[in-house]
Order: sequence, then C-alpha cells, then structure tokens
Amino acid sequence: MDAMPLSVRSWECPACQVHHDRDINTALNIKHQGIVKLKAEGLSISAHRGLRSAAA
Repeated sequence: MDAMPLSVRSWECPACQVHHDRDINTALNIKHQGIVKLKAEGLSISAHRGLRSAAA
C-alpha cells in the first residue's frame, strides 16, 4: 500500500493477504526504539521486563 489515511487502523495486504494493525505495529516500533536507547546507555532488559545495569 503506497498511501492510506490515518483513519484506517487495520488493513489486509492485497498481495499476501496478511492482516496489519497500525496500532500494534506502532507499539512494537516504540518498544524496539526504547530497547535500542537503553542499550546505548549501557542498560539491558531482563527476561522479566525489568531494567538492570549492564555492569550488574
């Protein structure tokens, strides 16, 4: 899809029939960027979703 209005929150790809949800995709992108920034600061995310120091 080249362009669509922001009011369209979910859509199905005409080529592969995969369902896409813009809100879920946005949440995943924000999470990924947060992890990247934490790692850049020397922190990491534990398997239990808590923050810990890379040195600890």
